[in-house]
Amino acid sequence: MFLKFTSKANRKSILIALAAVFFSYGVSAQKAIEEVVVTALKRETTLQDTPIAISALTSEGLERIGADDFADFVGSVPGLTIRDNGPGSTRPIIRGIASPGEPQVGVYFDDALVVGAPGTTNDAGIRSPELKPFDLQRVEVLKGPQGTLYGGGSMGGTIRFITNKPNAEEFEGKISVEGSSVRYGDEGYQVNGMVNVPIIKDQLALRVVAFKRDDPGFIDNVAVGKSDINDVDTEGGRVILRWTPTDRLALTGAIYYQDQNVGGGFHYNPSIDKDNPQTDVLSNEPYNDEQVLYNFKLEYSFDWAEAMYSGSWFDRNAVYRFHNGFTGIPFPPVLSTQPEPLQAVSHEFRLSSSGDNVVDWTVGAFYSDRNAFVDSRVQYPGADGNVADDTIFLFRRTVNSSLLQKAVYGEATWHVNDRLALTAGVRYYDVESGSEVVNRVNIPGIGLPSGTPGRNLPFQRNVTRGSDDGAIFKAHIGYDVSDDMLVYASFSQGYRPGGANQNTSSIALTDPSNVGVPEAFKSDSLDSYELGIHSQWLDRRLTLNAAVYYIDWEDIVLGGRSATGLFGFLLNADSAEATGFEIESALDVADDFRITAALSYVDAKLTADAPANRASSTLSRSGLDGDALPDVADWTFNTSAEYGQQFPWFGGVRGYVYLNANYTGESAADFNPFLLDINTLVPTTTPNSSYNKQGDYVIVDLRLGIEADDWSASLFLDNVFDERGPSHVFEDGTFRLDPGLNFIERPRTFGISFDKDF
Repeated sequence: MFLKFTSKANRKSILIALAAVFFSYGVSAQKAIEEVVVTALKRETTLQDTPIAISALTSEGLERIGADDFADFVGSVPGLTIRDNGPGSTRPIIRGIASPGEPQVGVYFDDALVVGAPGTTNDAGIRSPELKPFDLQRVEVLKGPQGTLYGGGSMGGTIRFITNKPNAEEFEGKISVEGSSVRYGDEGYQVNGMVNVPIIKDQLALRVVAFKRDDPGFIDNVAVGKSDINDVDTEGGRVILRWTPTDRLALTGAIYYQDQNVGGGFHYNPSIDKDNPQTDVLSNEPYNDEQVLYNFKLEYSFDWAEAMYSGSWFDRNAVYRFHNGFTGIPFPPVLSTQPEPLQAVSHEFRLSSSGDNVVDWTVGAFYSDRNAFVDSRVQYPGADGNVADDTIFLFRRTVNSSLLQKAVYGEATWHVNDRLALTAGVRYYDVESGSEVVNRVNIPGIGLPSGTPGRNLPFQRNVTRGSDDGAIFKAHIGYDVSDDMLVYASFSQGYRPGGANQNTSSIALTDPSNVGVPEAFKSDSLDSYELGIHSQWLDRRLTLNAAVYYIDWEDIVLGGRSATGLFGFLLNADSAEATGFEIESALDVADDFRITAALSYVDAKLTADAPANRASSTLSRSGLDGDALPDVADWTFNTSAEYGQQFPWFGGVRGYVYLNANYTGESAADFNPFLLDINTLVPTTTPNSSYNKQGDYVIVDLRLGIEADDWSASLFLDNVFDERGPSHVFEDGTFRLDPGLNFIERPRTFGISFDKDF
C-alpha cells in the first residue's frame, strides 16, 4: 500500500522502495507495451522514435486517471508542474522556466494556438486557457525549448491537445456521466456526450462533442456568511466538420466553445480552521470566462511534400474579481473587478517533405495578432461582499494592449545512415507590442464611508510601444544504438516576446518621485543543452526514457513594484539557470498488471542580483543571486499501478484496481526573503521564511472499476488521505506573503462514473 509522505526521510525511503519494487517485477513481465504515434515534429513518428524529450497521454490513460482539466494530468508528466490559483488563473511550468510576462509554455488545440490575456500587469502567462479534455486522442507534452517549430510562447516547452477527428467510415457515439461529493462541500455531477455522423461515405463527416460539469465548492467565507463559495459550473463543446474529397486533399473546420462560471476564490486562511477550508476576505470574488475558438485547416499531399495551412480566431471574454487587503497601508479592503476581453488571430503555413528521404525538411511561416482590453475598477465592497453600481472607485484604468508576432522557420534532418541523424533549425521573428492606458485615481477621505467624496487626481493617458526581432537556432544529433535504444544530444534556443509596461501612468500619478520604471521590457531568451535516451527492454515490456539538461536564461523578465507597493511592472534582470533531469518508465508486469513511475528534479535559480523593486529600500528586491525561481518544485514524483482480472463467466467483463500517487516537492512562493514589517512598513533585516514555502505533499488517488467492450463503470476516491497540499501562497500589494491567501489541492472527493460507447 501507499503511505502518506510525512518527512523527507520517509519520502526518500518510499521512493527507493517503489523503485526497487518496480524493477523487481521485470522477470515476470509477459507482454510488450504498445506504440504511441505522435506529431510533435510536424510529422507522424512513434513516441520512442521521436528524438526529443516528450511525454504522451493517450485517451485511455486520460480516462483512467479521470482527467477533467489540466491539473488532473500534470502530476503524470515528469518536468511539468503548474501554479494553480483556481480556474482561469493557472500557469503551466516545464523544467522550472517560470516568471511573469508572456507564456513560457505554448498551449495548442490541434494546430490552433490559444492564449491568455495580459491583464493590467502584462502577465498573460498566468491566464493559460483551460479547455476541457473530453474526447481527446492524446495529449503531447514537449519539454525544453520548442522555439524553431512552435515560436515565442514555447521557451519552456509545448502542450498539444490532439482531438479525435470526424470518421467518415462509420457512425460513433459516446456518453459519460459522473456524480461526486467533496469533503466539506456539496455534490457535483458531469455529463459528456459525443456523436460522429458520416454524411458522405469515406468523404464527409461531422463530430459533435458536448459537456456539462458542476464542481461543488469546498471553501466557506465566514466574513460574508456564505458556504462552498468556490463552486464551478462549466459547459461547452466542439463541432468539427472534415471533408476529404480526394486522397490528397483534406479540409477541416472546427468550433470550440466553453463557458465557465466560478462562485468565488480558491484560497483559504489556515489560521481560521486548519482542517475545514475557510476564508475571511470581505469581498465576493466570482469569475466568469467564455472562450470560443474557430479553426480552419487545409491539408494537401503532393508527391514530394505535405502542405498545411491553419487559420484561427480565438475570442475570450473573462471577468476577474479579487480581494485586495492592502496590508499595512491605510486603505480599507477593496474589490478589484477586471473585465478582460481578448481577440487573437493566427495563421500558419507549413510545407514538410514526405516519404523516405536522405534529408527530411520542414519550412513554414507564422503570423499572430492579439488585441486585449481591460477595464480595471478598484472599489469598496458592501457588507454583503458585493459592489453596487454607484459605488465610488478608488482606482480605475482602462488598457488597450496589442501584440503582433511574425516569423519564418525551417528545420532539416540529414539521415547520415540508418542509425545516425543530424538536425538543424532556425526561426526568424519580429515582435511589436503596445499599450494605451487611461488612468483615473480617486482617493476618498481615509476612514470615512465609501461614498464620501475625496481627492480626485488628474485624468492621465499614457501610450507605450515596444519592438524586438532576432533569430534562434537548434542543433541536434540522434543515434539509434539498436532497434530498442535511441540516444540524442541537442542544443536549442527559446524566446518569448517582450512588451510595453501598462502601469507607468498609474505609478506617475501616485508615486511621482519613483524612478527606474521602464517604459518597455525586451524579449528574454535561453540556451538549452540536453542529453537523452529512449529505450525499451525485456522484449519491449519495459520502457525507460530519461533526459538531463542545463538551461542558461538571459534577460529574464521579473516583476517590480512602485514605491508604495500599489502598482506592478515588468523589467529585465540579468540571468538565471535551470539544471535537472527526468526519468519516465512503464512496465507491463503481466497481461493485466502495469506499473509506471516518473521522477524529475530541477534546480532553477537566479545567477545575478535582480534590480531593486522599491526605490525606498535596497533590501526589498525581486531576487538575489542564488535565489530559487518561485513556484518551481524541486522534486516531483509520480507512480501508478493497475491490476485487472478478466471474468469470462460475465461475458468477458474485466475488473481493475488503479492506484496513483503524485508527490510535489517544495518551492518558494516568491523571491523576496525580506518581508515588510506590518507596523513600520520597513523591510526586516532577517529573511522571513514563515510563509515563503509551499508544496512538499503527496496526493493519492484510487479507482475501482469494471469494463467491457462498449461500456465501463467505476468508483473513485481522489486525495485519499485528504492532504492539505499548499499549492501556492499569495502575496499582497505591499510585498508581504499573505497566509490568508493559501491555495490548496481539492479535498477528498468520492464519486462514481459510467461510460457507454454506441
